[in-house]
Amino acid sequence: MNRTARLALGLALLPAGPGPQASPCCAGSTTPGFEHLALWETLAGGARVGVDHGLGAWGADGRWRSHEDYAETLVRGELWTVARPAEPWQLGVRVPYLHTWRRAGDVDDDGGGLGDVAASVRLDAFPGGEGPAGLGVALVLGVVAPTGQETETASGALAADVTGEGHWVPALGCVLMRPWDTLFLRAQTNVGVPLTRRVGGHDSRRGVDVQSALVGGWSPLVPTTLSLSLGHRWQAESVRDGRAVSDSGRGALNVALSVAQDLPEPLDSLALQAAFTAPLPVDGAGRGTLAGLGGTIGVRVGWP
Repeated sequence: MNRTARLALGLALLPAGPGPQASPCCAGSTTPGFEHLALWETLAGGARVGVDHGLGAWGADGRWRSHEDYAETLVRGELWTVARPAEPWQLGVRVPYLHTWRRAGDVDDDGGGLGDVAASVRLDAFPGGEGPAGLGVALVLGVVAPTGQETETASGALAADVTGEGHWVPALGCVLMRPWDTLFLRAQTNVGVPLTRRVGGHDSRRGVDVQSALVGGWSPLVPTTLSLSLGHRWQAESVRDGRAVSDSGRGALNVALSVAQDLPEPLDSLALQAAFTAPLPVDGAGRGTLAGLGGTIGVRVGWP
């Protein structure tokens, strides 16, 4: 089995991770993958489906290597909802589904199922652009539940049925957003701390997981929002029985181009979404992670 196939067996899948209308105060609320409520909304929800096709992987040394005699395709679906029980709070839930096809040499494997469900509580300390220097500021407390199938219980030859990371992961994040008329810029980061669990008679946990994104958006027309985002994930080495596991850390650097289109009346509560993602396949941009091209389409609906 080649190096890439061995890496695939050793990794749990990345979560399908960690939410403009016409007004600057609502900037970015329809941006795919960064769901939150516009100021006029009390509830929003949506669904999306996407396909990722592997290109290569960053090894533990950070070197990028294209796939050789290995192929991987992932189909992912997700349902999500965000509600505002009271100002300035927002509650969110994401439910992912994953199915993976893998081939290494003459070996084929596929499988899938429910992924790791995530929930969050968001506090808009300064909604819209009401904070210092015109910033919007929000704090987000989240948790990922290990509802997917973890690596050690995989039944297939290439662990294609792995759909989760196996840990409860509480996390704390911060979102900064600055709108300018038809433009907005958003920076956000999220720090997750996987909890220890018992695996094969050993205490095991993944390392601290830091995920960040910088998103720039533009609404050239009132119903259309274009955005470009740069996302980075860094995860420290796993720990087993109190000792760090060598070369078990992960990292990835990806870019995404997306569009959201608000529909006209009487469907003006709906927005169609599409996104295209790709890794930056250069040495040092990641480590210990498979990566590839991805495409996603979705629909979002909001209610006042």
